[in-house]
Amino acid sequence: ELWRRATRGIAHRAQAIDRFLRAFDGADTPAPRGLPARIFAFACLNVSPDVLRVMTAAARGATVHFYLPTPTRKYWGDLVTLRERLGTDADDPLDGGENPLLAAWGRAGRDFIATLFSYEIVAPREIEAYADPRPRGLLQRLQLDILERRPAQGGTLAVATIERDCTLQVHACHTRAREVEVLHDQLRALFEDDPTLEARDVAVMTPDINLYAPAIAAVFGGAHGGARFIPYTVADESSLSASPVADLVLRILGLDRARLTSNEVLDLIALPPLMRRFDLDAESIDRVRGWASAAGARWGLDAAHRARLGAPAEDGFTWRFALDRLLLGHAAGDDADIAGVAP
Repeated sequence: ELWRRATRGIAHRAQAIDRFLRAFDGADTPAPRGLPARIFAFACLNVSPDVLRVMTAAARGATVHFYLPTPTRKYWGDLVTLRERLGTDADDPLDGGENPLLAAWGRAGRDFIATLFSYEIVAPREIEAYADPRPRGLLQRLQLDILERRPAQGGTLAVATIERDCTLQVHACHTRAREVEVLHDQLRALFEDDPTLEARDVAVMTPDINLYAPAIAAVFGGAHGGARFIPYTVADESSLSASPVADLVLRILGLDRARLTSNEVLDLIALPPLMRRFDLDAESIDRVRGWASAAGARWGLDAAHRARLGAPAEDGFTWRFALDRLLLGHAAGDDADIAGVAP
């Protein structure tokens, strides 16, 4: 209802797709007019079903080349993820015969593969173009296991082999800023060890670049023009980063499914639009954080909210519990115990 009110009288993408599918999504309907002879679709590992149907309709009047980046050459639309195995009665849910990385991280890709090869979408001709990694190091072994959709091969590697192998590294850092600092130092070492390596040869990926953008600017941009400067550019930043009001609206719409942890709620309050609306400043936010922590706000709105999320219907350490304590403390001081609640 909110979406319908906000878009009343305004043309938007969903309407355009709906009109297109109503006109052309059927075997007996003509192909859309004005299509080019060939259409190329790249970087499509997570495309919505309606967009896939648009491409299918277009394929009746044009040659569509659909480039699908997939980590494995095997069909994996039937992959059982680790989370799903943990919810079963399997004797050993961690030993499902699947590659552990695909099983842990592959749910979104699996669902898309299943949709792509479902009855709705027919790929008349598949051309495989996989590059088989030569198992020279740990990274190549890992890639080959994923490519063949098989459990890890080779058993336990000797410690000496791991120490000599730098193809796969793990760095434990306590903050995102520290992660970026370590990344900068590692890249600088690589460039100094190999004069043929250039910044354009390096891609750094993270699940949510928006969380790291401020640290990247501080660490990589801080030495601009100096000997340690590494040229860089940040891609795929969300448009929400430039629209705090839109970010706030989406967060509020997501509250219905949220656990309402203390960090979730306090981070929401600290967004600039809400701070302006309630006349708060950084000192006020810090004070509220202290109150919430001292009063015991951990997660959940109240007992009923916890029950809806499948947890025991208990008020302890919910926001209702913490607010009752705060209000009683304000009204009666910290000496009383009123109706079983300690102010």
